[in-house]
Amino acid sequence: MSFNANPGLEVTSSTTDCDPGVPTNVCDVGSITKSGVIQLESTENETPRTELETDVAAEKLLCLNINESDEIKPEVGNESVGNNDAESEGSVIKSELVNQKLELIAMYMNVATNKKRHSYLLTEQTISGFLVLCLGDEDPRVVERSMEVFVVFGKHQENIPALQELKFFNDALRCVARNSEVQNSTKSEARKLVKKLLAIPQVPQPLGVLSDSARNIEAGTSNSIPGPSTGKKDANHHLEKPVDLNTTMSTMKRKNKGRETVLLVGNQVLQQRNDRAKITQVLINVPGIISVTYDVKNNHCIVRGKRNVPSEKFGQAVALLQIADVFIIRKNESGGVVKVPVPGDDQENTVQYPPYPEEVENEDIDDSRSVARKDQHNDDASFLKSAKNFLKRSFYW
Repeated sequence: MSFNANPGLEVTSSTTDCDPGVPTNVCDVGSITKSGVIQLESTENETPRTELETDVAAEKLLCLNINESDEIKPEVGNESVGNNDAESEGSVIKSELVNQKLELIAMYMNVATNKKRHSYLLTEQTISGFLVLCLGDEDPRVVERSMEVFVVFGKHQENIPALQELKFFNDALRCVARNSEVQNSTKSEARKLVKKLLAIPQVPQPLGVLSDSARNIEAGTSNSIPGPSTGKKDANHHLEKPVDLNTTMSTMKRKNKGRETVLLVGNQVLQQRNDRAKITQVLINVPGIISVTYDVKNNHCIVRGKRNVPSEKFGQAVALLQIADVFIIRKNESGGVVKVPVPGDDQENTVQYPPYPEEVENEDIDDSRSVARKDQHNDDASFLKSAKNFLKRSFYW
């Protein structure tokens, strides 16, 4: 009889003699071969077994085989061993990278100490960017070595502008100052370098910025800012530098600037760029115009033209655009502001304008004789006075 208790094992049976006092089901001890064949021994007088008894006997022998044979134990710790190998390989790679970085930084340090070649490191973006990245490295040795290179750069004042232009350099220095793994000396050097980079010389700002309307006032055409008045004349005021031809020409230009006309154009019309362009195009076509300036805040269009051109001509040219109401701003005798409307048609202007202020020039004066000199004067004294004034003005120092 044969029974296959396990598909991988071969089960056979043979008949042997059994002791008469031993039960039949206990006598079946069988034998197990090394090849895994289970042989069941039974007597000739054995009663036929049921299938259940046969299964139980086969399971017992199978358990005996497993217990007595060499156990195949699974390999424990293979995964942990593999992880340890991977970690060791990663640590080796990291150490190699750190060594390579330190070697490169040492090479750059040799170049930085050379006065003739140290500026090359800052102009080369690849090298300077690498050094900035090393300031944020995980290894404190890399951070300290790269910081030493930047300290050498910071000792030269001509390198400060180049250091200020490095991208993310200020942020990297602040990270070094907060890094707890680096030495305190490295932190202090980083703080000093940050202060040196932020110490930019400030350009003095002007005392005030004149508006567009203020620039066109004749009283504000002087380029120099007068100093504080002390109320006393300097004892050496006669030694001042004489007025040259350029000053005389500037005075003549100021006199030829013409008359200023202030036009009030609507409400918030001048804030539109297109409207300002239209007004400018119309005014530059008027003969006798010198300049056009806009005071957008006060809705004023300041026109400067020749003295022989009336202000109404400029106002009427703007009013013909019919984009807004136009007024001419003038001052009356009491100094108040008067708004004179300008009609927007080609008809004759019937508005009663205030009279123009009287001109300083008087055509009735005879230029052939001097008005200021009423008494007789000595020609010799006049010559000596002229020579004295010439010497003072020529040798003012």
